Amino acid sequence: MTGAGGLPTRLFSLFQGPHWTLLGHDVDEASAPAPRPGLHIHTIGTRGDILDSGDRVQGAYGLSAEQWVLVRPDGYVAAVVDTAELPAVEAYLDTVGVRPLAATRPTTTEASTDMSTETSSESTGTPRTRREHRQARTAAEQRLATAQRELHQLSRQVQRDLRSVRRHGETTAIVARSNFAELAVKSINRLTANFRTERTDQ
Repeated sequence: MTGAGGLPTRLFSLFQGPHWTLLGHDVDEASAPAPRPGLHIHTIGTRGDILDSGDRVQGAYGLSAEQWVLVRPDGYVAAVVDTAELPAVEAYLDTVGVRPLAATRPTTTEASTDMSTETSSESTGTPRTRREHRQARTAAEQRLATAQRELHQLSRQVQRDLRSVRRHGETTAIVARSNFAELAVKSINRLTANFRTERTDQ
């Protein structure tokens, strides 16, 4: 398969580690479950972060569009479901201890809020508790996935520009290089802006 920046990769590379893996084949990325510590989510196809030009994943798992494969940390397939059945997968992950991040923090009294402000991760810029570390890591993994998708799109744009250069010569080459430079600057600006939004993820 082809991953970020057009680099070749294998399913074994995605599975490597103590995490669960959820693969979506030709799915809408917005339909993916919420991030969970211990779960890596990848989408395969023209709309995803992984390209499988040889349809090897589809052939290996017998998948059709809008289907998902859940793979256990030991490499065994736990489930193959349609997008509509993802709630059942999420319920299953809850039972095996792979739970989503808490949406909100518990409410506290005004006095305790004042005390926690002095020692919280927001004031220090560094996660302090295990939960904060997991939250920071999950958020960073999601941004990394976004960065990989943008790099992949950038790579495809470069390939198109190079084909145009070969067809139309030097003038188009200059235009292509300037377009590429502008695209790179915009992508880097977006990524650096994201990294500045939450100090806990630095």
